[in-house]
Parts: sequence; C-alpha cells; structure tokens
Amino acid sequence: MAIRMPWLEVAGFLSFLVLGGLLLEDANGIGRAAPVAPIEIVSFGPTSVQAGEMFNVQPNGESAMWVRAASDIPKDTRVELGDVIIDIAINGSVATFLVPRNLARYPGTLPLVFVGMDGAIRSTKPANFEVRAAVATGVKIVDFGPNLIHRGQPFNVQPNGNSAMWMRASVPLPAGVRVRMGNAVLDAQVSGDLVTFSVPLDALQPGAAVPLVIVGGDGAALSDTVSIDVVD
Repeated sequence: MAIRMPWLEVAGFLSFLVLGGLLLEDANGIGRAAPVAPIEIVSFGPTSVQAGEMFNVQPNGESAMWVRAASDIPKDTRVELGDVIIDIAINGSVATFLVPRNLARYPGTLPLVFVGMDGAIRSTKPANFEVRAAVATGVKIVDFGPNLIHRGQPFNVQPNGNSAMWMRASVPLPAGVRVRMGNAVLDAQVSGDLVTFSVPLDALQPGAAVPLVIVGGDGAALSDTVSIDVVD
C-alpha cells in the first residue's frame, strides 16, 4: 500500500499522524484521515444553571463552561451544545468554551458532545446540561375561582371529568410551578400569569377554609396564601 503525503511518497506500511488520525489511502488512491477514537466526557461544569442568568462570567461579559475528557482531546475538536457547534480552547484533557446567551435563555436539557471539524460526533455518549426554569418569588394571588365549593359536588368540569380551578398571579410564572391545596401538592398548567389545575374532591374537607398557595417544584412557597371555602 502506498501512503501519499504532500512532499513524499513511500511504499510499505507507514503511518502519518494528521490531527489525531492516520492518513490512509483508499481504493482510489486518495488520502483520507482515519477516524479519531471516541472521546469520553468524564465531567463538566456547570451542570445546571437558571434560565436567563449569566454564569462563570468572563472578562468579555460572556458565560463559560469547561468539560473534561478521559484522555487528551485532539486539536481538531469542537463541542456541540444543544444544536450549536462551538469552538473550544484545549489544554490536554480539558476544554473550555463560551456559551452563546440564547442557549441558556429558556428551560430545557441541552446535550453536550465533542464533534470534529465536520460536525461528526466524537463523544461516546452525550452529557446533559440542564437549564432550570427561573423561580418567581414574592408572587401575589390576585384572583381565583371558584372561591366556594360544595363537598362532593363537581365544579368547572373538564372534558376528562375532573373538576378544575384557576388562579391569576401578579406576575407571569415559569413552567413547572405547582399548587399546594391544604396538604395536597397538585400539578398545574401555566400560561403567563394564569395557573389552572385539577382538584381531587376527596381531598376537600367541609366546614373549613382550605389554603391555596403557588409553590415551586421543590414545594417551597412562591406566593401568598388565599383560602377557598368548602361547605356541605
């Protein structure tokens, strides 16, 4: 097999290192680089940030991340975060890079992988960078309904047969908030400052005012408390 180089042609089995790959000759005699060994991501940081907030701020005002591989990272490597390919600075097995602001603007999970200059994935498996929903605090419940419920009687019945309530907050709320109704924590749907949720009728006890409060995913209160009357 002949191995062709820009300045030299040698017969025999020789190897030539080109950006971490061997320059080989295919059936047509055209030089091509052998695939780079898969790169394992062993750690990275930060692993989670809050949507819309800057992190690891650099002198130029941009956010930054780092990622460590199990072995030295080839110099022709970049990273892909979400669907954006980003240039990196490499120091042995560690790479650092700036994160475009729009990537961490909204909640979600962004896969992080190493890629080649052609965009081909080089990581053994992706790491997951979490962008958490922004947490609202000091929220006021400005209105809600209904404010009176008869025990055991359905109300605001939905197509699935469940009863439902709504609350209007003083500010738009992030996705992922829930509602604590008495001792029950209920999943909710959020649209701006409007929160709607299904109500389990068997959780309501008559003759008492049942407290309602908007809470975060961890159960911590985000709003003030209002009460709904339950009667027989």
